[in-house]
Amino acid sequence: MVCVSSNFASLLTHKLNAHVQLSGSEASNGLVLPAVAITYFGQTGAVLVVIICFMAVTSSGAGEGLACTSLFTYDVYRRYIKPKVGSLILLLLLLYILLLLLPLLPLQWGGGGDGLHQPLHL
Repeated sequence: MVCVSSNFASLLTHKLNAHVQLSGSEASNGLVLPAVAITYFGQTGAVLVVIICFMAVTSSGAGEGLACTSLFTYDVYRRYIKPKVGSLILLLLLLYILLLLLPLLPLQWGGGGDGLHQPLHL
């Protein structure tokens, strides 16, 4: 398998004339993956990198939303507000809270600077 993949990589390297040169700052900013994808796969590689980034962001957002809603639903509502609630009501409450919190998720990033490392202080 290693021999086949290295031959495939060398074949692609010889077939493609587009070599992306990265500076040290570009490499440290995380542009190695897009550069390799563009070198080996051209525009298709660039599109694949964008799809991978989109999927990672949406996946982490969905996980964050579900974690917050299940924390409130099971640890607060079920324990302190209504201990004998049924599973269907808990599921509906979880979905309702998720729909309420979904528009508020982007507000946790401040919008200034790089955006991801500056939380919005209310």
